[in-house]
Amino acid sequence: MALSQILRTTALSLITLSLLASSLARADEVSDQMNVSSSKWRAACSGAPLASRLERHSTNSVKRITIHYTDTPKTYKRSLTEKLCILFKYATTTIEGTKKVLWGDIPYHFYISSDGQAGEARNTAYQVDSNTAYHRDGHIAIVVEGSQNDGITGAQKKKLFAIIGALQRKFEIPSSRIATHKDFASTDCPGPSVLAAVSEYKNIGNKACKGLVCAPKPHCSATQNLVNNAKTGACCAIWKCEAKKGKQQNQEGDEGGHIHAENQAKKKSSRWASKPIPGWNPFENN
Repeated sequence: MALSQILRTTALSLITLSLLASSLARADEVSDQMNVSSSKWRAACSGAPLASRLERHSTNSVKRITIHYTDTPKTYKRSLTEKLCILFKYATTTIEGTKKVLWGDIPYHFYISSDGQAGEARNTAYQVDSNTAYHRDGHIAIVVEGSQNDGITGAQKKKLFAIIGALQRKFEIPSSRIATHKDFASTDCPGPSVLAAVSEYKNIGNKACKGLVCAPKPHCSATQNLVNNAKTGACCAIWKCEAKKGKQQNQEGDEGGHIHAENQAKKKSSRWASKPIPGWNPFENN
């Protein structure tokens, strides 16, 4: 083999290893944000998913980050492991006298507790489940514990921002594809406080890039992505600034009406959709 061929082969191998290492690092970054892993809470309550009740993403890819709230009062009486076990039991059982049906697992992928701790719930390879009808394929769901009345705490918001950023880097999701449950379905979820936090997160990118279109650029260093801004500081490692490309890539979370069009064209209910149970709080009723 000629020296030039050897050098090319070596260079390609190094690039492949570099990309693999980068991918693994981004995967670890999401795990690093978790205070309770899926394996930990499942071991505590024998919480094995019901495989026959789970749906994979049709394209085997994650396209969106969607934020929810539990619509239950915050509670500090139970550990995060206990809460995840209770939610799993609630999700995977029927409740006599109600329209609650079986889901295959906790309906969300990540759970942020009242104290700002985060737990890994459903595997991101599977679609979420919901009481509402919307096109769930390609969504990663983060749920924040709380109701409209008690708002989001500073600790919860800090953890929410960290998880969103880690997921953006891992799956290369632009900020225009960060939204909330109410952007896709007829619901008040996630309430005004969480909704404001999501808007704040997305605006960080706008301000850092001084009004230009922002998208995550995971392969660049923080220095390369850094845009000095006196108000927001170094929010930059997840942002790439580009010239505006018109309505199709705006920063309003709507992508020029794409969310609405997608739902009108592809809206569907969960195969096992159930109706909300008025007054039912799984943390208090278990």
